[in-house]
Amino acid sequence: MTESAQTKVAYFNLMVGDPAPRFHQRTIKNPNYAFHSAAGRYIVMCFFGSAGNPAGRAAIAGLLQNRSLFDDKNFCFFGVSSDPKDESEARVQNSMPGIRFFWDFDGLIGRLYGSRPVEYKAGDSVTARLFWVVLDPTLRVLWTLPFAADGSDVGKLFAYLRQLPPPARFAGIELQAPILFLPNVFELDFCQRLISLYETHGGEESGFMEDVGGKTALLHDHGHKRRKDYTVEDPEVIRFAARQAAHRPRDQADIQLRRDAYGALYRFLLRRRGQGPLQRASRQHH
Repeated sequence: MTESAQTKVAYFNLMVGDPAPRFHQRTIKNPNYAFHSAAGRYIVMCFFGSAGNPAGRAAIAGLLQNRSLFDDKNFCFFGVSSDPKDESEARVQNSMPGIRFFWDFDGLIGRLYGSRPVEYKAGDSVTARLFWVVLDPTLRVLWTLPFAADGSDVGKLFAYLRQLPPPARFAGIELQAPILFLPNVFELDFCQRLISLYETHGGEESGFMEDVGGKTALLHDHGHKRRKDYTVEDPEVIRFAARQAAHRPRDQADIQLRRDAYGALYRFLLRRRGQGPLQRASRQHH
């Protein structure tokens, strides 16, 4: 997340790959909705400001024209209203499954996501920034799309949503517990470099730990687990990995490259393992 300033007014700017800020806020039906509880499907957020304004009405109209997408299994929608009249005049309504609205009259969500200035207080006369945010099932940012003056953002948004893979394959492969898998971090070339290191140096049986005679012992049993690991010790590779993690992708082309790279790496590891899906994945931070 980076911070920008506009005439001495600072906003947070969510970037692709950022974890979505967590919060509790009031919805039409729930006085303290825990946003993180919606994880597990794609989430579309819309900071439309007010349903009493043309831009807000156009966004909601676009949403309703694509109502069938939001089934709470693949997609869900959260509209974020900053206008108390939306509530008092019942301008917007929840529609189950999949469509809910937050009453963000104190600006809590707007400050976290960059629609309102960082130091915004209820009643401040600062125009809200209007945009869409798409989150992956692990609550990380996939895309942010500002409202367009001509309303073209609506068509772009729903065209993008319709080409997304099923939630279980959002990272480019189907994930299985208890794998820890974080896509959109390393570049394709770097993934190929890691594969080359493994192919050059091979891997060592990782085995598993078990209590034997009151002592923890390293055991190997291919009927229980079989995996070979290569430990990266090259300082240059470690530093490069740290830099890659710090500079996440910024557009959809970058994201697709990383999906392809992770898919290739995952398939490679499966071939090396020589049997079913991976049982466990671990990552060491330096």
